[in-house]
Amino acid sequence: MSFDLAFWHASEDTDAAQAAEIYRGLIEEKSGLVPDAPAVRTFHEQVISVYPDLTSESTDEDVENSPWMSELFTGPGFLIAAVSWSRSVEVASTLISLAKRNGLICYDPQANLVIKS
Repeated sequence: MSFDLAFWHASEDTDAAQAAEIYRGLIEEKSGLVPDAPAVRTFHEQVISVYPDLTSESTDEDVENSPWMSELFTGPGFLIAAVSWSRSVEVASTLISLAKRNGLICYDPQANLVIKS
């Protein structure tokens, strides 16, 4: 089980119900739900500079030391992270801080909470 967080660029008036609907669509791989924003690409680069992504080339040691439960799920305009529960507080804090710097919202589906920049 993982602690999931989703990030994208949205208007400041996005509420939890709207974010939940967008999140569900993103994990179902529906397209066009969020705008493709350069800030998301910048955010992704910043995230993997702090916590390298898992890939098919990751070693067992990489997987053991990673905060990720799986590869980051990215697409045009969004990033979804599946974080290990044991590192969720540390990693969530870092990701939310980076997201705010890039003007992105964070959606926490566990709490049905939108964290705005």
